[in-house]
Amino acid sequence: MSVEGWEYASLSHNAVDRLLDLENSLNTMQKETEPGEEVVVIAFKRNQ
Repeated sequence: MSVEGWEYASLSHNAVDRLLDLENSLNTMQKETEPGEEVVVIAFKRNQ
């Protein structure tokens, strides 16, 4: 399964839902960004 260049396999449904939520949020931020502004995303991996 992949989402716009992101590839991932054997993730829980919850993890997939979180990635899709993140993608939707990023798409929304890009639409609301003024020309010349940048969207910066910082992601952290939480150790289990």
